[in-house]
Amino acid sequence: MQGSTVFISYRRSESASYAGHLGDALRRQLGEDRVMLDFDNIEPGASFVESLQRAVERCEVMLVLIGPQWLAHGRDGRPRLADPGDFVRGEIAAALRLNKRVVPVLIDGARLPEPAELPDELKPLLTRIAMRLSADRWEEDLAALVTQLGGAPSAFSTSRRVSGFAALLEMIGSLFSGSPSSPQPSAAPTAPAMPPSPAPPPPAGGTADRKVFLSHASEDRSLVTEVLRALESAGLRCWVSFRDIADGEPSWAGAITDAIANSALMVVVVSKDAIASRQVLREVSIADSENIPFLPFCIDTTPLSSDLRYFFSAGQRLDASGLARAESLARLVVAARLRAGAAAGGRGL
Repeated sequence: MQGSTVFISYRRSESASYAGHLGDALRRQLGEDRVMLDFDNIEPGASFVESLQRAVERCEVMLVLIGPQWLAHGRDGRPRLADPGDFVRGEIAAALRLNKRVVPVLIDGARLPEPAELPDELKPLLTRIAMRLSADRWEEDLAALVTQLGGAPSAFSTSRRVSGFAALLEMIGSLFSGSPSSPQPSAAPTAPAMPPSPAPPPPAGGTADRKVFLSHASEDRSLVTEVLRALESAGLRCWVSFRDIADGEPSWAGAITDAIANSALMVVVVSKDAIASRQVLREVSIADSENIPFLPFCIDTTPLSSDLRYFFSAGQRLDASGLARAESLARLVVAARLRAGAAAGGRGL
């Protein structure tokens, strides 16, 4: 953690995928020791509280990720920020006391809290310029974020095609070099054009290289992003519509049909919305006609429709409704590796 310059404050329960994607990219740009994202930089046996305090003291910028549930109540029924021992509260309060550059980043349509919703020590957060990041406007929101933080507007000129995410990384590098208008020369990592919440970038290769097709209802996109991240972090290449259908694709239905036909496995995120979705049923029907095996990942206890019971009657189902998110994703990764590997005939993933 020596020389940390960026501290990402977030709640694991709602914005872990945003924080993880942003943290990974910043580490590639700035180095492992210049980005702090809670447990990742704390050595075994070290005091968590003391390590966080040192990280806040060393950082130059704190990015505070605020999602729709940032103000939610804890298990005791009280707002989490009302607890003086809340880690998120402590991180932000320390940064404000030390006059760090604190940037509220509103994700997934969240709003800034009202003054009455914050403890006194966090109310100065409301005087800081807030920025937005959303899945549907990823490029545009990141461009606005860069501009408000003092990034070079030329990064978005037509003569230099740079993604919003790459420009954000350049801006962060220039911010710490002391020359906001002249980003440090550095090879920016490839980023997705519009990642969902955000999704990891797609693996190299065409549709035929994708081994796991993710079928889901649009209402479950946030969870599906976590599923996508878990599977691809384990080496399972995936195809998901909100990331892998290119802008200007002449046939949306054709792209989905081709992706299913070239998959070794379909993971179906089964929820009340997915059960009611005609699109999910179409995708399952196509997979069945192509002899693609299913792995239903059931995230709630809604009974299956008669149509889905027909398709899923002979295979394994993974019931995640009573499991912690981390455990359910770990089980899904193991099951998907086994099923996809068998379906691919030992060709590997």
